[in-house]
Amino acid sequence: MLNARMKLGALADRYNRVVILATSTIVFSACTVVMGTAQEVWQLIFLRFGVAFGESACQPVSASLVMSLFPQSLHGAALGLVNWGIYFGYGLSYVVGNYIPPLDILGQGWRWAYYLSGIPGFLFAALLLLTTSDPRSLAASKKDDILPLEAERSSKKDKEIESKSICNTAWINLSFFLHPFVILLCLGACFRHTAGFSWAYNSQLYFDYYYPGTDVGMWLFSVSIVGGSSGILIGGAVSDRIVKRTGLHARAWVLAASQTIASPFAAGVLLLPPPYCFASLLIAYLFAEMWFGVLFAILIELVPASACSFVIAVFLFVMNNVGGNVPVIITPISKTMGYRETLLLFYPGFFLISAALFGIMGIALRKSNIDRKNSQSVVQKCES
Repeated sequence: MLNARMKLGALADRYNRVVILATSTIVFSACTVVMGTAQEVWQLIFLRFGVAFGESACQPVSASLVMSLFPQSLHGAALGLVNWGIYFGYGLSYVVGNYIPPLDILGQGWRWAYYLSGIPGFLFAALLLLTTSDPRSLAASKKDDILPLEAERSSKKDKEIESKSICNTAWINLSFFLHPFVILLCLGACFRHTAGFSWAYNSQLYFDYYYPGTDVGMWLFSVSIVGGSSGILIGGAVSDRIVKRTGLHARAWVLAASQTIASPFAAGVLLLPPPYCFASLLIAYLFAEMWFGVLFAILIELVPASACSFVIAVFLFVMNNVGGNVPVIITPISKTMGYRETLLLFYPGFFLISAALFGIMGIALRKSNIDRKNSQSVVQKCES
């Protein structure tokens, strides 16, 4: 999917982002619905690749649109609001997965879980096309009109990049990852994402193993939506407020502080019995999930507007592949040190490691004297 992310990211940096986002939504929604009709395992696997292809454009393109539609002072809160969908989707997955198949709708069992998950995407894609316009496309169609938010982020270097071919531009933009700030941010994100996936992959299994018979579907649904959705909004709003006074490095400190506070509550999830563990999980989510919007607010303020979608696409590829695949070693490690003990290492433990890396980045950003207005110029040096 790296190739797909790179190409879609490069396309989004040059063409209408609303159309690309809506098309991608239709693609992964269609593949999700068709998965419900699968008769063989290979069909599910093939369609899952289609889902991944469609989803690969969503985060990079939506973040790029946020950059254009909102001022820098609202980037964190706006990205937090956009990423609400992650926590609603994550929470709803427990409801759909636990309660829809047993209903055996029309005698089709698990298939309706896919139908119900995919159909809303078509509605959202249509709504997006009908209600949203790409500011960059509007500016191109009305050359006499200058959009302040776009002009604010445009530079001579950006225009030179945009004049190149998509392929050439992609390789130039890839050089942004050589900058120490982006590498450090990505490393911290990998540890944080691994922690999140370690719990997500094992939450149902954990309760089945230690507390068999416990109905966790509604608990996990409620906690993830309330805690996760609140946390991501609060994190963005807090970082926006602080960054006005102190500069870009404040966002990194918000990341470090939130993950540090979340760590003991994440440990409480694994050490306390139900229902007390769910109260601890709620607080853990409230602080831990502050990270996502803030993370991408930092990233889009570090890179030029012309490279935003592409850089986020590659960043997500690295973060998702590390975070999504490292947790597979939990099972073999748990045979040596125990299941709960292994989760303590990978869940709250990796929260703390990511907090340390984000804290180091905050210190580095402060010492480099990067503020929100000139942050792009520093990262652009990695091109030369």
